[in-house]
Amino acid sequence: SLLLSPRLGANQPPPTPAWRPARPPPPIQRPTAGGQNPPASEGGVDFLRVVGSPEEELQQVARQAIAAAQAFPGQTVAILVTTNELGGKALSYLQEMGAERVIDLLRGSPSQRRVLLQLKGIIDWFAQPTAPTRLAAAVDCLADWAGIPRAELGPMLTWIRASLPERLLFPNFGEAPALPDGPPWQNLGRLLRTLAGWLRAGRSPWPEVLNVIVQSLYRKPEELFVGRYVIDQLEQVLGSLPEIDWQEIAQEFQVILDHRLNNLPSEIFAFDPEPGSITVTTLHRAKGLEWDQVFIPQVSAYEFPTQYGERTLGLKFLDEVDMQAEALAQLRQLSPKGGWELQADSATKQAFLDLAAERLRLLYVGITRSKRRLTLSVSSQSRFGTEQSSSLVFRVLSRSFRAG
Repeated sequence: SLLLSPRLGANQPPPTPAWRPARPPPPIQRPTAGGQNPPASEGGVDFLRVVGSPEEELQQVARQAIAAAQAFPGQTVAILVTTNELGGKALSYLQEMGAERVIDLLRGSPSQRRVLLQLKGIIDWFAQPTAPTRLAAAVDCLADWAGIPRAELGPMLTWIRASLPERLLFPNFGEAPALPDGPPWQNLGRLLRTLAGWLRAGRSPWPEVLNVIVQSLYRKPEELFVGRYVIDQLEQVLGSLPEIDWQEIAQEFQVILDHRLNNLPSEIFAFDPEPGSITVTTLHRAKGLEWDQVFIPQVSAYEFPTQYGERTLGLKFLDEVDMQAEALAQLRQLSPKGGWELQADSATKQAFLDLAAERLRLLYVGITRSKRRLTLSVSSQSRFGTEQSSSLVFRVLSRSFRAG
């Protein structure tokens, strides 16, 4: 919808017809929570062109984000990127530059990570229940849930590592383990009894065991959602057979942590960034969230294309044909025709349209995450070391705001 600006020059190629909306878009101006737009000194849209590589652009964005957080300590700042890889670089630059409060939202919200790490600690312990270090790690993950103060946790973990897990969890003749006095140690005793109960249930099919654990640990719908998501992902790969070894489950859980968390929505968690902090996340995960100041780097023609030539999907030695898209299209049609001649409605062109439309939707999401100030940036060089141009969206918006 951003491509319909009346200030688009006549010498510019027309945008792809598939993206034309039915009516002109409203102006980009939204009232803040108090019902008033921010002062002109605090609000606006900036366009940053960096002569250099994407890394140099990202470094400059990181510096500006730190300056914004320092200049407006009562506001929130975010850097929204296209990929986790780019976000990881932004986090590294912020750390190198001494940013004080940085929130990593690339792999989920802090609440999501807490749930996942707790379940990981329990599953890893189930895989080796006689290992004192595994039991200590499980207690460490669940200390907050059990009401054990972090200041008191160190001596407890040392005591667990020096003990036999079976003696702590299943004392002879029902005798409780000899715990030191004090409320924190009493909480540890209750946690050990809970862990022992879960371990006894380990003879049941593993999905039932994990369901019991999730129901015991969590009450909030969003926490139960994450627990159920993990169990579903594990069942898709391992099935629900009771003979599945807990070591296999632990290994597959690690794969989920590393590669299959992109479908977890950030908006199901009540994420509330702290004033003065800088959040780094992807445009996809930013949906449903808001910050006072937002930076979106790499608004290039390659990352946000509007014309087919700006980002061809095929391979050059195959005449830039998207083999996967074309093969799937031909299989669907069961067509006996050979050759890869591109037509106006070819699968390769359609694959580009789908990608470009999705990227523009993501950019729209990112633009509308800002409550006060938005900064769009682009570098003169691509990540391939060649010269690149800014996206048509970047150019249209830049001219529109300059003219306004």
